[in-house]
Amino acid sequence: MRVISTVVLMLVSALAWGAPFVVSDPTTDARVDTCSAYMDAVPGVTVPVTLATLPLVGKACKYDIAFVAVGAHSIAMTFRNSADTTVWGESAKSSPLSFTRFPFLLDCN
Repeated sequence: MRVISTVVLMLVSALAWGAPFVVSDPTTDARVDTCSAYMDAVPGVTVPVTLATLPLVGKACKYDIAFVAVGAHSIAMTFRNSADTTVWGESAKSSPLSFTRFPFLLDCN
């Protein structure tokens, strides 16, 4: 009984650590220092790049979508070089990712 309780507790607590993020493929371009996330019709939101860990190497965009409203959404991202906008300011937008956030029974938002 104790083993079953421990396993159930571990599985339930593991859910608390998961956060919904949209993560881009990594880039090894040293000029990239920020990203822009374009959600639905909202102008780009600037987010810092995150260092990608093994097995991926480089810098990646990681955008938190925990507080997105219930319903269908679309997001696209770009890599940016805020230091030198004359040469390589912003990359082209990625292909949009479409997703739907469903209402949860115990939604805290």
